[in-house]
Amino acid sequence: MKFDLKIILDKNSGIPAKKIIKSENYNMIFDYKDGMMYRWGKEKEDDPEMCIGGPEIADIEISTICSGPKGIPCDICYKSNTKVGKNMSFDTFKCIFDKLPPTVSQIAFGVGDIDANPDLFKIMEYCRKYEDNKNYVVPNITINGSRLNKHIIGELSRLCGAIAVSHYDDDLCFNAVKILKEENKNLQINIHKVLSEETYEDCMRLLDVSTNDSRLKGNLNAIVFLLLKPKGSRNKNNTLSDNRKFKEIISYSLKNKINIGFDSCSAIKYINSISELDFLEKDQKQDLINLCEPCESTLFSIYINVDGIVYPCSFCEDICEGINFIDKDLSFYDIWFENENVVDFRKELLRNGRKCPKFIL
Repeated sequence: MKFDLKIILDKNSGIPAKKIIKSENYNMIFDYKDGMMYRWGKEKEDDPEMCIGGPEIADIEISTICSGPKGIPCDICYKSNTKVGKNMSFDTFKCIFDKLPPTVSQIAFGVGDIDANPDLFKIMEYCRKYEDNKNYVVPNITINGSRLNKHIIGELSRLCGAIAVSHYDDDLCFNAVKILKEENKNLQINIHKVLSEETYEDCMRLLDVSTNDSRLKGNLNAIVFLLLKPKGSRNKNNTLSDNRKFKEIISYSLKNKINIGFDSCSAIKYINSISELDFLEKDQKQDLINLCEPCESTLFSIYINVDGIVYPCSFCEDICEGINFIDKDLSFYDIWFENENVVDFRKELLRNGRKCPKFIL
């Protein structure tokens, strides 16, 4: 697919400040400094169905080694990770990265123990190495808040655009938010919290304490809720089935001016909940709904696991058939436009109104 790509460099540093992609039916501007992205179709009011040149973001798993917060494996891990696992080597990552299309502006790195992969920061450095027209990509990561030291804090703060800290307990999470933000005031730091029937009460409690804890004030960007998926050998929790509870989280947050977000898996619940809030005006509802991005797998994003195998998203691993991306003869164009598994998933997703075609959420 033909499109025009333009990189605007920062006058002082000489590194990319903005990426601009233009075509007849897909247009995008990505700001490397603050992570803001603007996307439109033929007209400003149009929403393109998909990115014409490949994904905008790649979710790449570079380690499956995870001892869990405080040395105890998480009982809701959808990956069922333990301290026995594998790392993606720098050479494997380099092979993958060099084949990614220029539409990719961000990588979300998947790890367990933050110190498990010795090539982590070398990998992040490679993303930000801008020379010979190599793509310049912002690395982001989710951590559990444990096993941090001065070196790790410094490197994460230097190299990442955004960091999410998974919430397992207040001290572990809040302390990590505070020290990372103090290291780099320009970092965007979120808290990730799994939302399920079993965690609902703690999600509400987290919203409440977040407004008063000094470690979060001025340091936290938002609390992002991740809808539990029914996957993982240790996972005994249940998907949140009561939409009234989901709506209460949104209502409480809006009324108390707490910044929140959701994963795209939650989009349909979010849209339905916003539509039912009686204290919002019609225009306010529409503005909030316009900010919502339903499932973008194979439309604007892709997942690559630790072995270099491509799936529509991380939850589709072992459910969908994977594609070996480190096959020397396979280009990303082949995967994005020609691979039957990717194309079929995309068609099913669009037929389903961008509602997850694999899980009942």
